[in-house]
Amino acid sequence: MVRIDEPVAGLRERGRVHRMNLIRTAAQELFAEKGYEQVTTREVAQRAGVGEATLFRYVHRKTELLLLVVGDRIADSVDRLIAEAESGSRSDGRSYIDRIYRIYDGRAELYLTDPDNVTAFVREGLDSSSSFKAESMVYGDRIIAAVAGIVREGQQAGQLFGGVDAATVALNCNGFYVHEITRSPARHFTLETFPKRLRARLAAQLEPLVVERP
Repeated sequence: MVRIDEPVAGLRERGRVHRMNLIRTAAQELFAEKGYEQVTTREVAQRAGVGEATLFRYVHRKTELLLLVVGDRIADSVDRLIAEAESGSRSDGRSYIDRIYRIYDGRAELYLTDPDNVTAFVREGLDSSSSFKAESMVYGDRIIAAVAGIVREGQQAGQLFGGVDAATVALNCNGFYVHEITRSPARHFTLETFPKRLRARLAAQLEPLVVERP
């Protein structure tokens, strides 16, 4: 309950936060029901119970709604996957690449929970004309940096082959993930095969790095 003596600025801020939450929830529901590409900003505004002009005072374009809805989930997932990878085993060469596999298993799992909207999120990041590109690429860049760090660590420990550039390995792994997402609809691949297809491509890159001990 609002107190009578509550400052006007505080009331306004509460109203702003409330409307932002309504918009976020409406976008989340509509994207889940129809997919990002099929939803209009007018529909989001109507579902949120605000005018479209009001909606655009909070977000400037539909892609920002995608960042709000999908970006938050991806950010949480990336935080968790990197933290888990950093705490993983370092017992031998296989333990290092298993840490990388777990990162991408987690990314594949997130994709399978919401393939249409994750695909839209990835595609927006690939569009050089999109103002959304910088925000959407941050998450991939963090994964690339984490994977490169794991490879370098394994190389320094003498557990992974040192004759390759760790950053290139990490970029290739991320490229496999992005390519599998973008080609899956065009090739009519079933969702269930995504983790297996991704793992096979990662294995071709990572398995040769393991230094076999006699």
